[in-house]
Amino acid sequence: ALEGVRVFGQISSTREIFAAADFHLWTSTGVGEGFPTVLLEAARAGLVTVGVRGSGFDRMIVESGGRLCDESADDISVTLQSPPTDAEIHQVASWSAAHSFEAWLEKYSRTLFDTGVATRAVR
Repeated sequence: ALEGVRVFGQISSTREIFAAADFHLWTSTGVGEGFPTVLLEAARAGLVTVGVRGSGFDRMIVESGGRLCDESADDISVTLQSPPTDAEIHQVASWSAAHSFEAWLEKYSRTLFDTGVATRAVR
């Protein structure tokens, strides 16, 4: 076990855990995953996600301001030793804002109403 690392398993509310965390560690293989809302939750809490390469979400993790590492405990440990940079934190905030509920609602509304899809569906 890594000193200072606690693994909780599945929890019903991430708010308190994320508030106390330095990073969000994404260790899923990605198999069977849909859109990983936990990445949004972590970004919303201002956390940099550290993901294991090859999870199927590498691009999303990097775009969200996160880091990638190999799956070995040593590489994960080394990656977690460097505190988040100002650039990473800024990217996390930008990505979180761009993928917020409000941003998604605006995009869907524009798509539906500007193209007339919603109008046709109502008739």
